[in-house]
Amino acid sequence: LRRVLYGSSLLTPAIQTMAAALMTGRVPSSWEDVWEGPSSPLAFLQTIVSRKIALMRWLRRAKNGDLLDSSIDLSELLNPGTFLNAIRQKTARECKCPLDQLKLVSGWAKERMKNASPIVVTLTGLLLQGAVLDDDLLNDAEINDPELVEVPNCFIAFVPKKEAFDVADVLSAPVYYTPTRERLLTELCIPIRDSPERWVMAGVALFLSTRS
Repeated sequence: LRRVLYGSSLLTPAIQTMAAALMTGRVPSSWEDVWEGPSSPLAFLQTIVSRKIALMRWLRRAKNGDLLDSSIDLSELLNPGTFLNAIRQKTARECKCPLDQLKLVSGWAKERMKNASPIVVTLTGLLLQGAVLDDDLLNDAEINDPELVEVPNCFIAFVPKKEAFDVADVLSAPVYYTPTRERLLTELCIPIRDSPERWVMAGVALFLSTRS
């Protein structure tokens, strides 16, 4: 599009369609085919830039071999699901276990997780709605609490399905990309004292970010 505007390239139907979408404040469908982001072109481009900057940090850490040594913010990725699948594949190779025989487990105590799998990922920046997490237990939110609260670091890993890792008193909370709850990523377990149905009715959920 820039080359067309500066007269160094010819206008094609595809470029014309993209320009028409931008002039009406819509994200071109060709962009959406590559990545499902914000509906505003400006927000879409700003998000792409922020993700690129973050991924450059990820690349440096990966080259140094210490990517998983510190906490991971999944909201910095364009496709967090792809990252989780990569962790699953790496775990399968190290454990010499078929992919379909692994399950995702989560916890809030790192030591317990370290004994469960050779690869443990520390997730940071997750946001909780519908409750608060105090002393690693789900509790009612107070009237003055914000709608979304950041939870402590959560630890995830893949373990063989035959392993009895899960405990009874937990809520399998959905993890969505944003508070719109349009895209589900996975589920994480949060310890509770009472029936999980109560928290399901309260709409408890986790989010990667407040926006795409």
